[in-house]
Order: sequence, then C-alpha cells, then structure tokens
Amino acid sequence: MTLSRYKSSVLSTKEGKIVSALLITIAVLTCLDVIEDALEGASLYHIVPEIAVVTVTAWLAIVLFLRFARSKETAMANVRQEAESAKELAFQWQEKAKELSKGITDTIAAQLNSWGLTEAEHEVCFLLLKGLSLAEIAEIRQTSERTIRHQASAIYEKSGLSGRAQLSAFFLEDLFSK
Repeated sequence: MTLSRYKSSVLSTKEGKIVSALLITIAVLTCLDVIEDALEGASLYHIVPEIAVVTVTAWLAIVLFLRFARSKETAMANVRQEAESAKELAFQWQEKAKELSKGITDTIAAQLNSWGLTEAEHEVCFLLLKGLSLAEIAEIRQTSERTIRHQASAIYEKSGLSGRAQLSAFFLEDLFSK
C-alpha cells in the first residue's frame, strides 16, 4: 500500500498548500489595505467588512493548513501500523516455515534411520539432498572426496535407490500436491 491511498479526496497536499498560500496572501494584502484606509480616515462601514475578510481568510488558511498536517500524520500512522502488521505476518510465516522445516527434517531422519544409515551417512545424505557436490561435502566434512563417494554409494545401496536423482525424488515427490 502506498501513501497515496491516504490522500485527501477533495484537495491534494500540493493544492492545499497553494490554496493556503493564496488565502494568506489575500489576508495580508487586505490587512495592509485596512491599515491604509484607517490612516486615510475611511469610515467603519468600509473598514469592518475588510477586517472580516482578513479574519475569515486567515482562519481558513490556518484550518486548511492544520487539516493537511493532521491528514499527513494520520497517513503516516496508518502506514506505520500496516508496516507493523506486515512485520508480524512475516514473523508468523517464518515461525511456521521453521516448524514445517523441522517436521520435514525429522521425517527424513526417521527414514534414514529405517534404512540403517550411520551418523556420517545421515550427514552426507542431508548434504546430497541440499544439492552440494561431492567435493563441497568433502570440504565441509573435512575428509576426502573418495570417502564421500564411498558413503554416497553406501546410502544408495542401503536405500535401494540408484543415485542422487532417485534419492531426491524419494523425498520430494510427496511434498508437492500436483
């Protein structure tokens, strides 16, 4: 959502500023005319209406200015509230994603246990499922690539799967509804 959603429906902020400036200009010019008329000895019938014009235009300028100031504050408060709501939703989503991820991890671990994999094979299997190469796994586990290749072969043999593609498919196929 953008700030434009909270703009005034009658005047934009820019238009409101222009109207306020015009009203202030009218008030100032009329005030100067009242002073000049008073110095020249003009009658009250002439001066009083001009004083009313000064008062009304100054009052309108102030009201309009305050209205737009409040409108902007309200819009900013709404934007802040929406941002907080979005943060809360994001936090809730992250928590739910962590929960689901843990459930998937636990389910995969249970399957690996049922295949009789060793602890090292468990770790290698998870890294294979994450898509790491044998060289990357060897570096992470601080062992040789030959050892990782041997452990991967043991995983495929114990699981009855032919390779990494079937291993990944074994766990992924049930995650997708279509």
